[in-house]
Amino acid sequence: MHGRLKVKTTAEQQEAKRKEREKKLALYKAATGKIFAKRERNELDQEMLDLTSELLSVNQDFYTLWNIRRDIFQAWLTSKTPEELQKAFSNELYFLEQCLQMQPKSYGTWHQRCWVMTKMPEPSWDRELRLCSRFLDVDERNFHCWDYRRFVVHHFGVSSENELEFATTKISSNFSNFSSWHYRSKLLPLVYPDESQPTGVKEEILQKEFELVQNAFFTDPSDQSAWFYHKWLLGKAQKDIAILHVFVDCKHSRILVSFTKPIQLGKDCFITVMLDDEKVDAQWTSTSGCSGVLWMSVLNVDLMKNDEREHSIELCLCGTTENVSQTSSLLPLKPNIDYCYWVKSHVPGTLFSREFTSATSDILSQEIDSCRQLHELEPDNKWVILTLLSLMRALEPARYLTEVVTYLDKLVALDPMRTNYYLDLRSKFLMEDAIESHSSDAQRSFCITGKQLTVAYHLEHLAGMVDVDMSHNALFHMKSGHLLQSIRKLKLNDNRLRTCDGIERLLQLEELDLSNNDIQDVQDLAPLASCTNLQRLALVGNPLTNVEGCQERVLQLLPSVIHILL
Repeated sequence: MHGRLKVKTTAEQQEAKRKEREKKLALYKAATGKIFAKRERNELDQEMLDLTSELLSVNQDFYTLWNIRRDIFQAWLTSKTPEELQKAFSNELYFLEQCLQMQPKSYGTWHQRCWVMTKMPEPSWDRELRLCSRFLDVDERNFHCWDYRRFVVHHFGVSSENELEFATTKISSNFSNFSSWHYRSKLLPLVYPDESQPTGVKEEILQKEFELVQNAFFTDPSDQSAWFYHKWLLGKAQKDIAILHVFVDCKHSRILVSFTKPIQLGKDCFITVMLDDEKVDAQWTSTSGCSGVLWMSVLNVDLMKNDEREHSIELCLCGTTENVSQTSSLLPLKPNIDYCYWVKSHVPGTLFSREFTSATSDILSQEIDSCRQLHELEPDNKWVILTLLSLMRALEPARYLTEVVTYLDKLVALDPMRTNYYLDLRSKFLMEDAIESHSSDAQRSFCITGKQLTVAYHLEHLAGMVDVDMSHNALFHMKSGHLLQSIRKLKLNDNRLRTCDGIERLLQLEELDLSNNDIQDVQDLAPLASCTNLQRLALVGNPLTNVEGCQERVLQLLPSVIHILL
């Protein structure tokens, strides 16, 4: 045994490590206790600063200590000379840089650096810009550093053009740098502004961006960064709040108004109603509460005009906020006609998309061709397929509908974990095309059956329909059903509904078919109690029909129902 090196056993090593941890913990607790004791005595001095430095050197996420350090510097602002402050803040920046080298993604450290730079008598913004570049060379996706760079750029007055060049350099060195792509999307509207474009960027610049991002696709098709940037380039315009539809039920003196996006009517945004050039008082309520996409009002005047005079009703949307489009709709009230409607004018095929110039359309067509080529090379790449879908829906939704549905079916097979997302997306596209191709609101009926819809999208467009058939689909819910405010007959048979949530407050609903769904209990029909004119209800093929006393319980819950089919 003599002359041999003694090796510690595993148990001995663990015990040694345990003792070392306990020793460090004891020192940590002692230092923490001393700091809080000094804080209690308001001793904001150099010793306190040194104590917090010791602890923050090993734990940069101890946010209270950063607050204490700010308290110390705040006290020094009134007690030290500018030269002393400059030196103290310079030392703090050096300490912060050491902390960032150990933990470059520490929220507290970056926040402290921002604070110091705003309090320092003579801050060197140029040095901070170089520091950002150095840290981004090490980790180009460090979003903390990107945020700090934007802070520095703002205070240093760096031009957006220079920053765009910096972002371009970063992208050129690595197409996978998502932070650079994101930064680019923020800079382009500043360097090449054009408010007429949805992205806020000049059209000719956007066309060049499509070429840039296409190079990234073919370099690394599986990387997500460029695909997300491409989605931003295709992004839909931020819609202003405007009137989308107006439905006037003359018989009941009721007006329904749907908007391009949810709205809250009040003092900042309101609707005026003029009947034959005379203002009419109107109290508006939303089907969704205080904010919604559909609003209605029952007027205290008779809208059924039986004389030979020409009558009209005009609605004007007014608002003081920037995103409210001053729109008005004028509807003629014809003798003995109990219904009239108005639809916001739009180019056919652009109700759910936007109109492109011929130059941009050509670019998008080329993008589709390029993505098709890439799809042939990478048939199982979901990003290629998703981008193809976006391009097709943006350019000509109706033309590419069949192909889009085929691609969505393929995505379900390729990416089964997101099956429900793809099925909902498919439902959205099918609903949009059905509404777009709907011949006329005057028809007042809408049918979309056997399409395997999982969600009923855009029902605000159907607020004036009296007969809607959405049977033989795969609907799990009708949460937006309350938007069907003119509905009299609603067919939802052969779906997968488990409750009637959303099918509520439909005061004109008379007939409802819920046959062959998955409604388990009579109480799941409770929302229908608010449909006070409901007379005929079909429940055949639902599990609740097997419940003893089902019919009696349904009639008790829904007293307006005269005929029930079980």
